[in-house]
Amino acid sequence: MTSIKGKSETINIPAPQLFGAFADMRHFVQNLPEDKRESVQATEDTLTAKVQGFEIGAQICSRMPYSYIQIKEAGNTPFKFTLEVFMNPLDIQKTEFHLELNADLPFMLKMMLGNKLQTMVDTITEKIKDASEGNFNPNDIDVEQIRSKMNI
Repeated sequence: MTSIKGKSETINIPAPQLFGAFADMRHFVQNLPEDKRESVQATEDTLTAKVQGFEIGAQICSRMPYSYIQIKEAGNTPFKFTLEVFMNPLDIQKTEFHLELNADLPFMLKMMLGNKLQTMVDTITEKIKDASEGNFNPNDIDVEQIRSKMNI
């Protein structure tokens, strides 16, 4: 099992608002650039996408309002994973935030990704922090740039 604990950041968003963004999988699709939306389907609790020929699914399994969300693999996802979203309200406008990822990766994926998963988890957190400070536009997501940063 590969376990990744992302860095903790103070996000300038109230915990209820941050929780709401993660508690409904349809929000992830809404924030994707238009050309990336076609291969993604979502409901409130589930998300399915085709990525490089693989179908990857995720389902929200647990919600504790304003503090915690647990997401697990669903459908034909080729490996088991759990993504945990932690939110700790610091005051009315700020929330301490971090992600934890546990994945049971097949040997080849583990060799390809190695410590790149840490980079991915930390990058997601950084982008959320940037968005909270008004420094991020979802249309600026460049999948190729992320791939090259992770060397995949």
